[in-house]
Amino acid sequence: MKQKNTTYYYTAVFLALVMTLFLWNSAAAQDEARLVLKTEVDKEIRVKEGNARVTKYEPVTVTKPGDVLRYTVTYTNEGNAPAVGARIVDPIPQGTVYVMKSASGDGTFIQYSIDGGATWQNPPVMHLVRKPDGSEKKEPAPPEFFTHIRWSLVDPVPAGGFGRVYFKVTVN
Repeated sequence: MKQKNTTYYYTAVFLALVMTLFLWNSAAAQDEARLVLKTEVDKEIRVKEGNARVTKYEPVTVTKPGDVLRYTVTYTNEGNAPAVGARIVDPIPQGTVYVMKSASGDGTFIQYSIDGGATWQNPPVMHLVRKPDGSEKKEPAPPEFFTHIRWSLVDPVPAGGFGRVYFKVTVN
């Protein structure tokens, strides 16, 4: 009879251990990052304050050619684990041209695409130009060639953490 109780005891302990590991693994599987992005657009305006002209931003209601728009992408980790190796990719909106060197974001590494996001380049972004003699030469890409911007977040974004990245465009 004692052997039967011992077997029952070890079986119960084993099953409890398996259930604990299963529940622990299930809980661990639920620990995941969930980066949520929110994009806002403002129009850049220059106003006179005293003797100086300053740049301010106002909500966009109407645009016209030449207007400069600032895109702000706010990212928030709504998950319960750090977001490691996160990247934010944003296309340059149709009907606009990227304002060179306007992309920014604390703690980010920024790259650009001139081919719809198929490949990425560090600045300066280069493209091949065919010369009249048939030879090719790499030259800096003009702003109208830029199609996408990618921000790679250097540090993990903790659960509940957030940040912002920016870029500007000019309306065609």
